[in-house]
Amino acid sequence: MIIDIINKRTNKQVTLESYVYESGVLITSFSQGNIPATFNKVKGVNQYGSSLLSSSLEERNIEIQAIILGNDRMEVQSLQRNIDDVLNPLDELIIKCTDKSINKEITGNLDGTPIYSEDYKTNNDYSLSFKASFECFNPFWRDQNETAYNIETWEDGVEFELELNSLGIEFARRGINEIEIINYGNIEAPLEIFFKGPALNPTIILKDKFIKINKIIADNETLYIRTAFGNKAVEVIREDGRYQAYHYIDVDSSFFDLDAGRNLISYSTEGDYLPQSVVIKYKCHYFGL
Repeated sequence: MIIDIINKRTNKQVTLESYVYESGVLITSFSQGNIPATFNKVKGVNQYGSSLLSSSLEERNIEIQAIILGNDRMEVQSLQRNIDDVLNPLDELIIKCTDKSINKEITGNLDGTPIYSEDYKTNNDYSLSFKASFECFNPFWRDQNETAYNIETWEDGVEFELELNSLGIEFARRGINEIEIINYGNIEAPLEIFFKGPALNPTIILKDKFIKINKIIADNETLYIRTAFGNKAVEVIREDGRYQAYHYIDVDSSFFDLDAGRNLISYSTEGDYLPQSVVIKYKCHYFGL
C-alpha cells in the first residue's frame, strides 16, 4: 500500500509505503477507523426501550504509525522536516490510499503534531519512528478520480467539404435527453454540473427533484453548479473570470445528490437555445476502503 498525504494549502506531500528499499517512510501500522453513529431518541413513561427519532454519522479517526529510514542522520532529519511541513494541524490534508484494487482518498486534519519516538531503538542515525492521528470531519472515503458524463444535445454535425447524394443529408440529430448513472458508493454523491451555452432555461431532473436555470446562458458562458453540503456553489464562467450566479437558479430548485445505486437523470431546455453539452461529474463515497 502507498499512502500519500497532501497539504491542501502548500500542496507539499509526504509518501508512506508498505515497502522501502533503502530510504523513505515505511508504514508500520494503519487504522482507517470506523464511522460512529449517533441516535436521537426519546423515552416515554414506562416505555420499554426508547423510540428512535433520527440518526446521524459522526467523524472518522485515522491513525498511522510509520518509521523514517535513511542512510544517515542528515537524511533522516531531512525527511522529518518534510513530514513536519506537511502534517500541520492548522491545515486541511488529503490522505490518498493506493493499492492493487484501492484508489481512494479522504480529507482530514491532524489532531496534534506528530509524536516522535524517544527510544534509541527507533530514534537513531538511521531511523525515527512516529505516529499521527487524523480527524476526518467528512468521514467518507471517495474515489481519487472523478467520474464524468458528457451529455451532448446535438450529435453528428456536418464537416465541410460536403458531398450530397440522392438519399439526402442529415446535418445533425437531437441527442438523448436522459442518462442512467450508477453510483457504486454506499451513500449519496454530490454533483458538479456544467451547462455550456448557448442555452435557455436548462433544467436537470432526478425523480421529483430538479435544478432549473431561469436565464439565458450565452454561447461564451458555462454555468457551474456544485451540490455538496456546506460547499454549494453556482457560478457563471466567462473568459474574464468566474462570477457568483445564485440568482440564475429557480427558487424551487433542489441541490440534489446522486442516490446510491441507479439514477436516471433527464434534462431539457426551452426555445431554440440548446446547450452544446451538459457535463456531470461526481465521486462515489464509501464507508471504508
